[in-house]
Formats: sequence, structure tokens, C-alpha cells
Amino acid sequence: MHNAEDEGLSGGASGTISIPFYNLQTLTGHSEVKGKLSAPPQHLAFQSAWLRDKTGLNHEDLLLVTVVGDAMEPTLKQGDMVLVNRAKDQVPDDGLYVLLMDGTMLVKRLRKRPGRKVQVISDNEAYGSFDFDLADPPEDTTIVGRVVWFGREI
Repeated sequence: MHNAEDEGLSGGASGTISIPFYNLQTLTGHSEVKGKLSAPPQHLAFQSAWLRDKTGLNHEDLLLVTVVGDAMEPTLKQGDMVLVNRAKDQVPDDGLYVLLMDGTMLVKRLRKRPGRKVQVISDNEAYGSFDFDLADPPEDTTIVGRVVWFGREI
């Protein structure tokens, strides 16, 4: 993984693919417009072979965001980087997803419930969970995509 802006890399250069990287702290208060995040991203370059082998996903559907807060501990920690598949903006199965709620991006665990409902869970037990109806989601809530990988500094 390389910082594409620092090295002047673009998609495909030297076998790398540039993935937009958003800092969740800078996105607070921003909203989605026509499926695009309004805050300008940095870009990080990943080896195209690694992305293909590990994710099998179309790189144009991917974005990176940083985790803010402790709501997803111990699974994810403050500052972790998550790779998100935007093509998975529905909830076909349980997993970690990035949500845009009331102008704030959050990483949460989603669990399908009967009747097109989904439970929104924080892994940290200090935080509660809640349900919402996929057939009639709250106006201020959008599922951005499913988390497919994460990285952490040690």
C-alpha cells in the first residue's frame, strides 16, 4: 500500500490501483450527493494483484475510511483503516458496514432480522443497538457499503 498522492501514482501505474481514502473525522457534517462523498479524498495505492486475489472486487466500487471512536472495539479501533465495497450497499447478509447517519459516517455491524429489518450493532457493549426497516429506512440513514478488509498500525 502506498500513498498515491505522495508518489504521483494513478490507477494501473506499476501494477497499482488508486483507492479513494476518506478520513471519517473530516466527513462529519458532509453528505452524499448523487452517490459521491462530498469531501475530497486522499488516495492510497494498492497492488492490483492483491486487490484481485483478496477481494475479487471491481476497484471502482472500493473506498477506504478511517474508524473514529471506540464503538466497534474490540473488532475495530480508533484509526483503523477499512476497505469498503460500495457495490454492497444493500444487506444481503450479516457483516460490518459503513453507514451515513445524520451526516456522520459510522462503521457498524448489521444483522438481518425478519421482515426486512436490520439490527445496527456496536461491538463495544457500552453502546446500544437499534433496528431499522430496510423497506422504509430513515431519511437520514444510507448504507454506504460493506467492509471487506481492515488494516491497523501496531
